[in-house]
Amino acid sequence: FVNGSSGGLINWSATSDKKFKKNITTITNPIDKVKQLRGINFEWNDTKKFESGIQMGFIAQEVEKVIPEVVRIKDGNYAMQYAPLTALLVEAIKEQQKQIESLKIKLEKLNNIQSDFDNLKAQIEQIKSVYNASAKK
Repeated sequence: FVNGSSGGLINWSATSDKKFKKNITTITNPIDKVKQLRGINFEWNDTKKFESGIQMGFIAQEVEKVIPEVVRIKDGNYAMQYAPLTALLVEAIKEQQKQIESLKIKLEKLNNIQSDFDNLKAQIEQIKSVYNASAKK
């Protein structure tokens, strides 16, 4: 556990090799999970232990209700892993992108229908004017 800033350059990495994993599944309902999270700004109560100033993050107790696998309780204190949220956000973005693509296709179809409707409306107006002109004769 690292609390506060670390000086210098540090190479942060975590083992992610498939050979060390089992029961691999894609995250389900990622958008629903993201929508339930509440990002907050806050200041630490104890600035001797924690960095002073406005911080950004989550409340672990709230996150636990949505994504319990990223929350740990040690000595009565809640902590959470932020890195796994990246996987959730990636899946949420992918799901949203599918929705965007689907909506683009629907919008294109609606635009084509509108164009056809406008053309038919113009043709009807032409027919009406020809009819009205011939009816006056």
